[in-house]
Amino acid sequence: MPQLDNYLVTLGVKGQNVVLSQMDKIQKKGRNLSKSKTVVDLAAKQATQKAKTSAVIESAKTQAAINKKVGVPDKKDQKKDQKKDQKKDQKKDQKKDDAQNSETMGKAVKKFGNHTDKFAHAAATLSPSSFIQTIASTLPFLGAAAMAAGGAMESAKSSTAGAYELSKRNTATNYYGGDKIRGRASENQGSLSNSEHAMFVSAVSGSMGKIQKPLADAINGLIGKKDTRALARVAAGDWESTGTDKGWMASQIMSGMEGLPPSIKQKIQASMLKNFSGEIQDVTGDQTARQGRAAYYENAQEKQTTRLADTAASASFVDASGKMVNSMMAMNDALNDMQNAMVKGAGKMVTAISMVTDATMNSKTPRQFQHPTIAGFNEAMRLFK
Repeated sequence: MPQLDNYLVTLGVKGQNVVLSQMDKIQKKGRNLSKSKTVVDLAAKQATQKAKTSAVIESAKTQAAINKKVGVPDKKDQKKDQKKDQKKDQKKDQKKDDAQNSETMGKAVKKFGNHTDKFAHAAATLSPSSFIQTIASTLPFLGAAAMAAGGAMESAKSSTAGAYELSKRNTATNYYGGDKIRGRASENQGSLSNSEHAMFVSAVSGSMGKIQKPLADAINGLIGKKDTRALARVAAGDWESTGTDKGWMASQIMSGMEGLPPSIKQKIQASMLKNFSGEIQDVTGDQTARQGRAAYYENAQEKQTTRLADTAASASFVDASGKMVNSMMAMNDALNDMQNAMVKGAGKMVTAISMVTDATMNSKTPRQFQHPTIAGFNEAMRLFK
């Protein structure tokens, strides 16, 4: 400050002291003023900052209240929701993966146990023919031979049972006087099938006892002329079934014959048939023709049943021990043994498959199961040992 120094020199000592004293005062005031201004500025800034902070907080509260009324979630809720959504997505992904693994395992198990299921079902029917036909369907190389064997076995069984029933029927029919009653188409006597003839004889003998000659002659004179069912009812003593007054009168007469021996009762009935035959329903030409055609097919089926049974009974061969055995019975025994073995084996395989399936379904980390088909197969083989 050269100009200030020069000025102070010109003033002298006293003047310098006065000037410097004044300048010192000015500087002090300046310093005080500067300090107070800073304090004021700082206080003002702090007040302003507090006001702004309060305004922001109030604004945030106001906005939060508005959002709550409107339904807009705050940031905390949004974060919670985001976390929940993430967990849900993770669970969905986990379930999806588990479902895919389970589906893969299920398909593998189903494929692995497909033939086993078929064998078990066929064996459970206890039908050797059904079993051998199932083998033919699962092992195509056996082809028609297996199917034919199964069909032959079924025919042998059914025809043998059917022939036995026919034998019982025919024996009973002949015993109760059926050989004395005409009308069978198989003997060129009329249009009755063998079964219809047997039912006719059964109905009459059930009421009159074993059919004897007087009654048989009276019936034979009406067979082919009267409706078969109507004649059977009346011949058995049910005259009231004619629906006429004379029929009712005849019914009253027959009611008084209860307790008489069959021979006497049948003589009276034979006389009634001759005197009141007009009350019985007649047969029409169309009915007779259709009855005869139906009898042909029915009798032919019975004949075929008997023939098949006889063929099955006569089929034989010499076994390894040199013993003559029936072919169909031997095959039936062999298939029954095979059925039993297959049911046992199938049960073990199903157990193995169930174990692998349960392990996969119940595992918390199904992704660790590799190659379920191989695992199931190995387990099945272990149980078979």
